Parts: sequence; C-alpha cells; structure tokens
Amino acid sequence: MKGRPYLIALFAVLAAGSLAAQQPDDKAKSRSAEKGILVEQVLGEIPNLRLAENRAGALARTGVLVCKSDPKLAAEIFRSSVSDLLSAQSFAEADRKNPGPNQDLLNSQVTRPMILRMIAGCDAEFALQSLYKSRPTAVERAFAIPADAPPKLNNISPAYSTLAQNEINLEQLFMRLAAEQNPDSTIDLLKASLKKGLSAETLSLLKRLNSKDPVAAAEMADEVIGRLMQTGFLSGNQPDRQAISLAGAILAEFARNKTPTETPIKFDPARVHSLLDRLVSFYVVNGKKYGYSSFRNILPAADKLSPSAARQLRSLEATSRPTVPGSQDSEFSKLLSTNPNADTLLAYARRASETNQRQAYFAAANKLADAGEYDRALAILNNTFSDETLENAIGSLNWYYVHLLMNKGRYSEAEQLIEQFGDNNRRAATVELAKALFRKDPVGNKNYAVTLLDKVRAELPARPETNFEMQQLVQLIVVYLDIEQSEGLRMFEPLIPLINDLSDASAMMWTFQGMLYVKQGEFMINQGFPYNLNLDPTIFRTMSQKDFDSTLKLVDGFNRREMRIWMKINLAEAR
Repeated sequence: MKGRPYLIALFAVLAAGSLAAQQPDDKAKSRSAEKGILVEQVLGEIPNLRLAENRAGALARTGVLVCKSDPKLAAEIFRSSVSDLLSAQSFAEADRKNPGPNQDLLNSQVTRPMILRMIAGCDAEFALQSLYKSRPTAVERAFAIPADAPPKLNNISPAYSTLAQNEINLEQLFMRLAAEQNPDSTIDLLKASLKKGLSAETLSLLKRLNSKDPVAAAEMADEVIGRLMQTGFLSGNQPDRQAISLAGAILAEFARNKTPTETPIKFDPARVHSLLDRLVSFYVVNGKKYGYSSFRNILPAADKLSPSAARQLRSLEATSRPTVPGSQDSEFSKLLSTNPNADTLLAYARRASETNQRQAYFAAANKLADAGEYDRALAILNNTFSDETLENAIGSLNWYYVHLLMNKGRYSEAEQLIEQFGDNNRRAATVELAKALFRKDPVGNKNYAVTLLDKVRAELPARPETNFEMQQLVQLIVVYLDIEQSEGLRMFEPLIPLINDLSDASAMMWTFQGMLYVKQGEFMINQGFPYNLNLDPTIFRTMSQKDFDSTLKLVDGFNRREMRIWMKINLAEAR
C-alpha cells in the first residue's frame, strides 16, 4: 500500500500513546496495545497478498479498527482499499472470458458491497463517492435499461433489475449514513436520495428528513406512495418484495400510536388509504400464485382506514396459514399450557393422534424424571416404543435427566448415567459435566473437572484423522482454555501443522476442481473464509484473552499469509 511505512509508524505511536492515554484502566491499556500490535502486523502483511480483492477487504476491515481513534489514518487506509478494489475490478473486466471466478466483481455481488458498507460506517461520504467510482459495467448497463423492459435471462449474471435495485439500496444506505454523520448537508442529501428510487432505506430516509424539514418530508412521502402504487407490486413476472415490504412499513408507521412529543411524518390519509387498497388487491389476486406475506403489520392500518380491507386480510390470513405435518394440534398445545402432570399426559396419550401421542409420551417421561421417577419413565418408553424410535426416546430422556442431575448438583449420578451413553454422546456429555462442575465452584471442583476432560482427551487421537474428530478435539480445547488454560494452549499447538497441511491441500484441490474459494493459489477471504478449516476465530479470541503472546505465536505458525491476516484482524476486532 502506498505510504505504508508512514502508516505503520503513525499507528505504532498512536497505539503506544494516545490510545492508552484515553483508557486509564490497566486492562484497557493492555488491550489497546495488543490491538496496535495486531493492526501494525496486518498492515505489514497486506501488500504481499496476491489478490487485489483480498487486499481491499483486509484494508477496509483494518480501517474500521482505527477510524474512531484516528480518522486521518483510517481515511488513508480506506483510499488504499478502494484503490485495490478498482484494480481487482479492472482485472476482472479484462478477464471476462472467465466469468465464473470474476462474477463477484463483475456484478458487485459480495466484495464491493461489503467493502463499501464497512467504509460507510466510518465515512459515508467517501463510501458514496467510491460507490459511483467503482460501479461495474454490468451495473451501469442495468441503469440504462428501462424499468418496463422485458427481462432477459443468462447463466451468469443476476437480472439487470436486481443489479440496479441492489445499487440503489447501497446508495440510499450511504446517503442516510452521510446525513447522520454530517447533519449540515442533511436536507439536500436526503431529498436527492429519495428521488433516486425505492429501497429498504426509504422510510428511514423519510423519517430523517422529517426531523429536519416536515414539509419536505410530507411532499416526498406523497411521491413515494405514488411510486409504490405505480409498481403494482410486481417486477416482471415476480412479486416486488421490496416494494411490498416498504408499503407494509409505511402503513404500519401511519397506524402506530404516536407519543405526544413526537412529530410524525404527515402522510396524506387518502393516499395511504389508496396504498392499502392497492396492496390488499395484490394479495387477493396474486396471493395464491406468489405466496402470502405476513399481514399482521398492516392490519392496524386496515382497522384504522378500511374495515372491509381488514376483514379481507383476516380472511386471507386464516385460509393461507400453513399446516405443518407432524405439528401439535391446538388441543395438545392447550393441554401443555396448563403444565399437566405425568399421569394427565399419559391419559391423554392413550386417546391422542399418533403424532401427539408420541409427544405426550415424551413429555410424560420428562415429567417423571423431574419428579425423580427415572426408572418409571424408562419403563414407559420401553413399553411404548421400539427400534430406532425407542433408542432415540431413551437417548433424549437420558440427556434430559443428566442435565437435571447437573442442575441439582448430583454430579456423580450424572457421571454414572453418562457412562451408559454411546461414544460420541458420552464425550459430549462428559465435557458438559466438566463445564457445569467448574461453573458451580471454579476452585473446589477444578480438579474433578480436569479429570473428566482428561478422560475425554484420552479417547481422542492427538492428530485427528477425520473432520469430526477435529471438531471434537477443538471443542474440548475450548473448555480446557476456561478451566486449565495452559493445557488448552499446549493441546492446540500440535494442530497447527495439520491445519497447514489441510489448507494447502484444500487450496490445491479446489484450484484443480475450478471452485471459487481459491484464486491464483490464494484463498478468497471475502467469500466466507475459512470454509471447512476449523478456524473458528472465537477460539483464538478466547486464547488471546488468556495469553496474548502465545496466541500470536500460534497464529504466526500458519503458513498461509491470508490466514494469518484474517485471524489477526478478527483478534483486533475483539479488542
């Protein structure tokens, strides 16, 4: 990144001085210093990423980390982020013969909106400028196509109407944020935004404008309602769910009870009445074809404006309410609401339908367990069910009873019952028991809890051979970190070489298969990274709270630069 030595030096001074000065508490000072170390290291590594989109995303997240403490520094980082985003888009435009790997950048699907949203949270005006500057060719074309043009389908790009609407949504979001961040330009900015089109932000923009200029807000509200009615709530041959949602929100806003001190938007009641009629007509004519939305949010407006419309909505709601196979009927639900005892549930089960019969027997067994009659509950299940149903019922009862014993402090009884579980459930339940013991008395029960964890650890391989074994071991390490943190850190260290092997193998295989997770040999960290690599950042956050230096050493053990950057940003965001 251009000017990086200056940025690193500036942030190092900032982290050691002004940030700590703002936080007099020693713990806060330590967290600020750790954040400074992480950000400095991230800024040092980002220029070496291969993918410009990876650099852009990492820079945007890093800029967010410092934008409150040093807006000038953040602005420099954000400019570099947008510069890398433009480079990535230019490469994608030049490589249009490979639309698959490039469609995210060509169609503004994930990376560009994500980066600009992050920037907008700190500097919405710059995000808005960058939105226009970075608009891809496909989005420009989408705006050039008339709204009433028949849709054309293709295999790669989303519909042009979707591209245009997504862009309008971003634009109105950034305009609203810009108005909040810079109140002096609020009225003109909000008016300009509302004239751009309709989006999920439209009502929020109207409210913001109303707080500054109620007359202008009333005029714009009338214009918005007019546009909504023109849509007919259809876009091509599909329901315009955004317009439907906005219409419902406006109706709900009109109907809600206002406080004496607020100045609500002055909607024209006649126009709102027309909007309600148009929306109800859409539901009546098209509901069965396109699916019903929830009517609850517009019922208050219907009750207020049109009793006949309210009756129509309630009739539609009643006839469109889905029936879920296997769901409890109203009679059983009503019975459960009375908190019946086990005998009442058993009496009901003997005459209930098959679905409710099962649920009633399960509920009765749990009630008996609550009363300490575990053996009787077990006998009822054995006499009622068979095969896999019986196995699942007993498993459910045992889990329920184990948690009941834990809550009552009867830990040895819980441990004895857990020993009867199958391997996977036994390990999971033993870890739960260790956690319960430690929560109850971190000092007196620590040794007992560690003994239980050691028992589970002895059953798992030091180097997992399957993803499931890896997940079990990582879950165990997380509990060790709470109870015996040094042991948890020692257990994780041998997993780093395995994670390196898995990540390199995954990158090679996914590249060979043409999957979109990897490009130019580098994981795409803006596309939901780390996929299936068992790199849950919360684990490292927990470790770093216990021992920052050791955790940083573990992270530096990752061979892949994008993994180190991604994890360090996550650690910094937790500080």
